[in-house]
Amino acid sequence: MTQLLDENTQSLQAMKNGEISQLIKDQAKNLCTQIETFSCVIELWVKFQKIWMELEPVFNSEDIKQQLKAESTTFEQKNKWW
Repeated sequence: MTQLLDENTQSLQAMKNGEISQLIKDQAKNLCTQIETFSCVIELWVKFQKIWMELEPVFNSEDIKQQLKAESTTFEQKNKWW
């Protein structure tokens, strides 16, 4: 998906810099901004998921559940919600 976003961004950049009408340039610029924002959101989401996956075994540990009861309960609730 990120590769497709990069390709579309490059295509839109080429359109923005080419000899096209101002209306299409403005649309290309807006689309480019939207794609870049979407790409950043996807990147952050993937990072978040990796961190969450690293936390799962920690908070599923019986030792941690006993030591950090409130935090473990909160994590369990959030994990079920997600």
